[in-house]
Amino acid sequence: MMELKGPTSPALAPDAMPPFRKDPSVRQRAQLLLESHWRPEAVAADACSSVSTAYRWERNLAIYGDTVIPRDRYIHTQGRCRSLSPAALDALLDYQRQKPWLYQDELAQFLKEEWDVEVHKSTVCRALKSTFSTIFYEWR
Repeated sequence: MMELKGPTSPALAPDAMPPFRKDPSVRQRAQLLLESHWRPEAVAADACSSVSTAYRWERNLAIYGDTVIPRDRYIHTQGRCRSLSPAALDALLDYQRQKPWLYQDELAQFLKEEWDVEVHKSTVCRALKSTFSTIFYEWR
């Protein structure tokens, strides 16, 4: 077993059961320990959880001020941010409808000049492809 440096908790008695992981008191204790500058390895040993869980709690504590991500923030933080806003995408589609002969790099140049958004032509391709089915049924 690896020797932990820094503050650690006393070992559990052999007959003691590890705490239930979803118990809020476990997270609250972990939050107190992390705020007291305990190492995540020691917090994981104290909470009977994995080290990666303790590191996640530490990261959430630094970002959100709590070990749990707030529900309103959780929805908006999933995935990568879109490089094209819905308004820029609408303008791109309108511009492409007006001038259907333009190449994708020319459409990317339009976005740079009009919207001050630098995108690669592959981003333009994905944007057009994602809206193609909608446009196709509008034309029919």
